[in-house]
Amino acid sequence: MIKIKIFKFGIILNIYSFLKIFNFVKNLVKRMARIVLHERNHPYVIKLDNGQELHICACGLSANKPYCDGHHKKTQDEETGKIYLYDENGNRVKIVSFYP
Repeated sequence: MIKIKIFKFGIILNIYSFLKIFNFVKNLVKRMARIVLHERNHPYVIKLDNGQELHICACGLSANKPYCDGHHKKTQDEETGKIYLYDENGNRVKIVSFYP
């Protein structure tokens, strides 16, 4: 039987157990999500040398990222200091913290 020693943890595993754990962790990492907080309710404006302007999404809701498509208008009535989530359909949910 082939054994692998993981020195950092001082654990000896057979190759089958090692591969099971490796695949579990690999799949877990694929499914992990990040929540990114966007605090602006209007786009960044970049003025180009030729006089044109680029509007870059800063609210996180644009379907045409990195460019603004006007979805930030949904955020205009958000309360300052509150956190909201938006689903795929643009429906807003206020997040309530259980911590003071």
